[in-house]
Amino acid sequence: MLERQNMHDFRRLQMLIEIIYLSIYLSIYLSIYLNSRDEYAIIYLSIYLSIYLSIYLSIYNLIYLSIYLSIYLSIYLSIYLSIYCPMFTFMNNFLIVIFSLAIYLSIYLSIYLSIYIYIYNFLLSTKRLHMSPVSFLSFFLSFFLSFFLSRLFFYSVSSSDLYLQFSFYIS
Repeated sequence: MLERQNMHDFRRLQMLIEIIYLSIYLSIYLSIYLNSRDEYAIIYLSIYLSIYLSIYLSIYNLIYLSIYLSIYLSIYLSIYLSIYCPMFTFMNNFLIVIFSLAIYLSIYLSIYLSIYIYIYNFLLSTKRLHMSPVSFLSFFLSFFLSFFLSRLFFYSVSSSDLYLQFSFYIS
């Protein structure tokens, strides 16, 4: 069962790395698109905000990835060490709560990014500009990111119950 959980964690980690790649790609693509156009200044605010939020989201996901690895290492250590010391069971529960909060904050940031990209698309459509593929791509990627992170959040809640049960049976 533990090896199955490790495989599931590895798959989540792999999907998170792909999301980091997509958000960095989105920020680079939007900055190239911004440098190629210099006509309408009102659209620049939403473009700058979407670039800033996508870069911020990619940095946040990188930090989250390192926290994710350290938390899972400490969870596995606390499960094995809870046999010898009851304090590690409390530490296990505390780390699961921190892990769920980190995923919740990344969901919030990705939804925030998708709202700003939606505003950008709305400004493009009201100004009667031609819709470029980058606007549709960024809108799709941001919603994909928010749905994926919400799914990851629900997986972490369900896996935290498994960890709590597993640590309860060990101690």
